[in-house]
Order: sequence, then structure tokens, then C-alpha cells
Amino acid sequence: MSYTPFLPQVRPVYSTYSPESLGSELSAVITVANLNAAQTAGQNLAYFVPLYLPAAFTVKRFLWFNGATVNGNITMALFSLAGVLQGTRTASTAQSGVSAMQAAAPSGGNFTVQAGQYLMVIVSDSATATLVVGNIGSVPGLLRMMGLQQEAADYALTSPATLVAHSTNDYVPFIAISSLTTN
Repeated sequence: MSYTPFLPQVRPVYSTYSPESLGSELSAVITVANLNAAQTAGQNLAYFVPLYLPAAFTVKRFLWFNGATVNGNITMALFSLAGVLQGTRTASTAQSGVSAMQAAAPSGGNFTVQAGQYLMVIVSDSATATLVVGNIGSVPGLLRMMGLQQEAADYALTSPATLVAHSTNDYVPFIAISSLTTN
């Protein structure tokens, strides 16, 4: 009998709900009924969502799910756990398409990161823009335990980021990174 080592599955898209991010934890507390398309994004409040990449990954697109009201602009990026920007962020991108997935390329072109732990981040410059989110209900501290962090008043996503424990609300935005050129 030969030994076959465990090889982690490499995906073309990693989202908030992937097992490599918060998928396992979120599946325990969020059902389809808990998805909310009317949640305001929080003007200039950056949401950092943990992600583990099992192998080197080339980021070609950032994705987010617009909610019921599109207004203003979105910026996304990938940061290290230390709050350092990896590659380049998206350009400021106008939300387009109600309750629709939207994608934007990194402003400096595709970039590759090595296997490891990262933070996907999204921020809106609008006080009325909405995103599709998973609402966990009023469970104080649960998002902190899952590793979510935030940074206030930083639409530009400066590096290094000044990360603080997630405390503003009880939801997780549906965001992703992709190695595909069409999403």
C-alpha cells in the first residue's frame, strides 16, 4: 500500500464562505434566511475577513455582492495579518447592479501571493450603499472570535492598516478573490 500525502484543494475562487475563510464557522450560524441584501456597508469602514491560502495564488479579480441599493464606490484589497497591503488594491469602483455580483481587477495588474494567512478587505465611500451580508444575529464577540477585524475612516486602505477587533455590527460581507479573468 502506498502513502498518498494530503494535498490541500486549490480553488479558483476563495470567498468569505469558503472553508479556507469563515465557511465552517458561518455555516453553523448563517442560513439562506440570514442573508441580507439591505445592509449598509458603513461609510469608510473597512472590513477585514481572514483567509488561509493553501498554495500560491494569483489574484486576478476581487469580487463582492452588491445589495439592494447601489451608491458610491467600493475598494477591495488583500492584506497580510500584520496589516500590510499585498499586491495592489482595486481602483475606486462605482457599484453597479442591484443584488448582483461585481468584480474588479487589481489596479496594478495581477499579483501572486504565497501560501499563508491573509485578510480580504472591502470598504465603501457611501453611507447608503448596501452589500449582501450574512447576518449572525446579536451574538456579542462572535465575529471577533472568527478573526474579523476592521479599520474606521480608511477608504484609501492605507498600508500598514491600523486593525482593531470587529465591533461595529453583526454581519459578514460576501467578498472573494479570484484567479479567473472573467467573473
